[in-house]
Parts: sequence; structure tokens; C-alpha cells
Amino acid sequence: METFTLTRNAHLATGHETGAGAGHAGAGSSSLTLGSGLDWMERLMKISATYAWVTALAAIAAGLPPVSSYAYSLDPQLDCRSNAHAFIAPLLKDQYIDPKPMRVEANSVNAFRPAHGSNLTAFGFRVYAVLGYKHDDALFKRGDGQPVTDSAYGVVVIGPTESVEAHARRAGSGAVIHQVVPLLLTAIFCRGP
Repeated sequence: METFTLTRNAHLATGHETGAGAGHAGAGSSSLTLGSGLDWMERLMKISATYAWVTALAAIAAGLPPVSSYAYSLDPQLDCRSNAHAFIAPLLKDQYIDPKPMRVEANSVNAFRPAHGSNLTAFGFRVYAVLGYKHDDALFKRGDGQPVTDSAYGVVVIGPTESVEAHARRAGSGAVIHQVVPLLLTAIFCRGP
């Protein structure tokens, strides 16, 4: 790769003089003319193509999880045959979710943030939050209102409701599928036994 220096000396070294003529900025100009216009354009295109490839590769790499990250599918647990403690406790123990809820709803549903790099999925969708509440269980904080039920758990995923529901039903889940943010966030919710 060549290094280009835009200086008056480099300009003069190419055999071009500065002046007040057409295409020149005048005496003391810092412009650089590299041979013919075609030669300059070819070099610029090569540099642009190189930067375009580097940018494209960086964008692709940014979308991939880092090599050190670990993925964990929550599909089996979302069959709604479990309870909130059995769902949340292993995720806390294995540090897939942060131990402190990021939010506690009035109905006592605790929303836990996935730990950095944990890459949790549910039915092929990335998990945005893990939900849970079990009455009289130290893992969960109680909200200000009436609890949703004795035990409830689930996740909020990034994906449109219709697509999430189709994937969940194909996997045999009887979870309640609820739109949180249209076309963006969907809740998959189980009321425990």
C-alpha cells in the first residue's frame, strides 16, 4: 500500500508547478497531482475498494458472537411444565443472567438481563430479558401490586410476534405468546404448575 503525502514539495516533485492557471489553486497550494488523472483515479479506486472490504468484513464480524461467548437455548424449559425457580436458578448459577433483576413489575414479575456475552436464545430468537416469579422464593423480589400467579416464567425475545408464535408452536410449546413492542419484542410466558 502506498502512502500519499499532500505537500507542496510532493506536488513539485511530480513535475507540476503551482500557478494561477486552470485547475490550480495558486502559489503555495497544497494540492497533489499524481501523474495523469487516470493514474490518480485508479489508485483512489484501489484504496476505496480495500477500505470497502475492510468495512464489510468488520460489519460481518460485529454481527457474529465472539469466540469466547457461549450460547444456550431455552427451548426445552419453555414447554411450560416447570416452575419459575427451576427455570431461573440454573441460569443464575451458571451466570447466564445477572443476579439482580433489571426491573420488577407491580405484578411481581422479575425481569433479568442476560449476562454480557451469554447469547441466550428461545426458539431461534435472541433473548432480550428473562422473566420469572415464584411466591415466597428468595430468588425473586415482590412488586407493589397483586402477584401474577404463584409461579410464572418466560423470556422476552427480539422478533415479531407471529414469527415467534409459529416457531414456539412447531417446537410444541404451549406458552402464552404476547406482543411487547410491535415487530420488535415478544414475550413467551409460562404459568407454572
